[in-house]
Amino acid sequence: MIERTKPLKDEINKLNNFYLLTKLTTKNSLFINQTGGLTKYLVLEKIERRIERRSDKRRLRASNIFTKIFFILQLFFVLFINSEAQQNNKIQVQGIAEPTTLLQQQTSPQNPGIISRVSRSGLNLLADYLRLRVLRFTRSNALQYNFSVPLPSHNVEISVNSLDIVNFDTNAFQSRLGVSSTKELVWIGSEFRAAINTQIQLKMLIERRELFATQQVPLRLEKVRIELVLGPGVNADGHLRTDILQCRIVSGELLFENLFRDAANLSSYVPLVHQVTLTKLSEMICPVFVAELGPVVANRLLNSPLSTALFDHYFLNFGLTSNYFLQTLITIYNEVLQL
Repeated sequence: MIERTKPLKDEINKLNNFYLLTKLTTKNSLFINQTGGLTKYLVLEKIERRIERRSDKRRLRASNIFTKIFFILQLFFVLFINSEAQQNNKIQVQGIAEPTTLLQQQTSPQNPGIISRVSRSGLNLLADYLRLRVLRFTRSNALQYNFSVPLPSHNVEISVNSLDIVNFDTNAFQSRLGVSSTKELVWIGSEFRAAINTQIQLKMLIERRELFATQQVPLRLEKVRIELVLGPGVNADGHLRTDILQCRIVSGELLFENLFRDAANLSSYVPLVHQVTLTKLSEMICPVFVAELGPVVANRLLNSPLSTALFDHYFLNFGLTSNYFLQTLITIYNEVLQL
C-alpha cells in the first residue's frame, strides 16, 4: 500500500499546484473513475493547464499587436498634421509675396488667422456696461478741461476751465456698439446732456495780458454724440486686445447760460467764447472717454487667452498683417504673419 501511494505523492509534489489537490475530493471521484484512475486524471489536468497557458500567451500577443498598430496610426496622424502645417506655411509665404486687394482678403484670407464671432447680445451687454461706466465717471467729476485760446484779431485771450458737473441726464444717454458704413467697429454714445460749472476768463493780449473779465457760469452740452472707433491689437504676451483707434465728436450743441449778461460792454465777446469752446469740444470730452472706457473695452472685447504658445510648432511669433474687416454678423478676421 505504501509503495502504491508513494508514486502518487511524488506526482502531486511534482505538479506543485494547490488547485489539483482541491480536485481530489469526493465530488471528483466519479470523474476520476471514468477517466481511468488518478494517474490519467492528473495527465489530463496537465494538458488542460498547458492549453490555458497557450491561450493566455495568444491573448497577450494580440494585445501587443493592437498596441503597436495604434501607435503606428498615431505616428501617421502626426506626420499628416505636420505636412498640412508646412503646406499652410507655403501658402502663407505666397500670400505675402503677392499682395491681394481688400476684396480678396475679405473673401479668402491668404494667411492662417483668428476668427472672432461676437453675437449681437454680447455687444449689447458690453454697451450696457460702458453706459454704466459713463454714469459713474460723470458722478465723480472726471470730465475735466482747461484751455486758453488767443485771438489776436480781437486782442483777447479766452481761458475756459471746468469746475464740477452740476447735472447729467442719465435717462437720455444711450450706448450701443455696431458696425459703421465704413466697416468700422464703433461704440456710440448719443444724447449726452450735461451741465458743467465753468470759469471763463478774458485777458488783454497787448496790455501785459491783464485780466479784465471773469465769470463762473454753467456750460450746457446738448445732444452730443461721441464715437469711439475700435480695432484689434496684440499684447506683448501674445494675447489679443482691443484698442481705441479714434475718438470723434460727431455732433453736439453747447450754451453758456447768462454769460456776461450784466456787462453790456462784454456782450461782443460771448459769440467768441462759444466759437472757441465749440472748436475745443473734442479735446474737452475725448480724453476722459478714452481713459475711462479704453481699459474696459480692452479687457472685455477681443481679449482671449490665445498666446504664442499655441503657435510654437508653426510660427516664431505672430502679429496682424493687415487691417481687420467685418461682416454683417460681426465676424472679425485677424490674419497672422510669420515673423
